[in-house]
Amino acid sequence: MNQKHKSVERVRRHPERTCIGCRTSRQTRELLRLACTPQGEVFTDVIGRGIGRGAYVCFDAACIRKALHPSKLKAVFKQFVTVPLESSVHEAAVHALRTRLGSYLSMAQKAGLAISGAVPLHKSLAQQRITHLVLAEDIAATRAQEYYTWCQQQDIPWLTLFSKADLGRLIGKSSRSAVGLTQMRFGEQLQMTAKQLNLLCASIGSPESS
Repeated sequence: MNQKHKSVERVRRHPERTCIGCRTSRQTRELLRLACTPQGEVFTDVIGRGIGRGAYVCFDAACIRKALHPSKLKAVFKQFVTVPLESSVHEAAVHALRTRLGSYLSMAQKAGLAISGAVPLHKSLAQQRITHLVLAEDIAATRAQEYYTWCQQQDIPWLTLFSKADLGRLIGKSSRSAVGLTQMRFGEQLQMTAKQLNLLCASIGSPESS
């Protein structure tokens, strides 16, 4: 009974939808949701929980372009629609992924699974408690090299995200150069989302997307 309940819970937590651009099925957390107002105005539902009929698209410039074809959106939403600018959807998609990255860090902090501050972080690294490391985009080069050495020695995956001020704000602290995570789940979610963001930014800047 309990095992069955857990299985159902997992399905509900990560349902799958089909990208209307490439027709590939993915978990909803891997897709951007488009929604439509009763007046036919299509918009990006960054949170992904907007009321009404929704459509999903990959975090990819080519998929977004295909998805925004007027006839496709008209068929999906079953009404005449006002199509948003492609550039505005790109911006919303980038914002959605960065917001998601921030929420993972905030949740890790609230769960007591984030370590920051030079002394606590160095202690946790020495104890080999850190599973993933997040470095600020504006971290000092000498400090960054110190953390790179730790990561190489202990085979710790690392990411570069946010400014020091934003990294601290997301975990409810003052400015932070680095944040270590002590649970694989949050680190893997960060890695997956950061990869999506990098691929999206690369596809937006590619010749095929312009």
